[in-house]
Amino acid sequence: RLPEGKSIVIVRAFMAHHQGMTIVAIADALLDGAMRARFHAEPIVQATELLLQERAPRSVAAAHPWAAAESAAKILDVEPPGGRRLTTAHGATPGTQLLSNGRYSVMLTAAGSGYSRWRDLAVTRWREDATCDEWGSYVFLRDVDSGNVWSAGFQPSGTEPDDCDVAFNEDRAEFTRRDGTLKTTMEVLVSAEDDAEVRRVSISNSGTRVREIDVTSYAELVLAPQ
Repeated sequence: RLPEGKSIVIVRAFMAHHQGMTIVAIADALLDGAMRARFHAEPIVQATELLLQERAPRSVAAAHPWAAAESAAKILDVEPPGGRRLTTAHGATPGTQLLSNGRYSVMLTAAGSGYSRWRDLAVTRWREDATCDEWGSYVFLRDVDSGNVWSAGFQPSGTEPDDCDVAFNEDRAEFTRRDGTLKTTMEVLVSAEDDAEVRRVSISNSGTRVREIDVTSYAELVLAPQ
């Protein structure tokens, strides 16, 4: 489907079957042609085996065009895969993002809630209740001087930020909020090599006053099927 205002669109196709073909070729070489024998065991393939006895022609007229006659391929600037951006945690339909390496998975909502799972085991507690949405792994921040408390996402503190930006990309989720002169950014990603998640929190102060901030992480662990 073409986006509004565009006449072309790049279709990203991932040829996963090529990986399967490579695996079959490796298995065939290591198992003394076992895959080839299985293929030729099919009656429909046996019916066409005579074609394999045809000899390749020795003299075939081939036309080789001049290099000047061949126009150079036009290289297009390929844009990186786009994600989704949300500017509020109060959408009519909860925005969600799922990150996984095939074994360890993390689900996140636009409010910063969600769950973590490893295979069939729940790492953190989760309840399917969009009206509460207060389950998951959280990072709390507290201003030591004023005592004000907020979280890196909207949940679970429920403190409304001055500005909010949630970016759901293919490889990570990023929550950014501004509270006065403090800007908090939390990046969440799942390691491709290890069964683990990483949450990196950055705090920047655009004001002229020194601020002391306590950072506390919290999660209700389950470590059991759920």
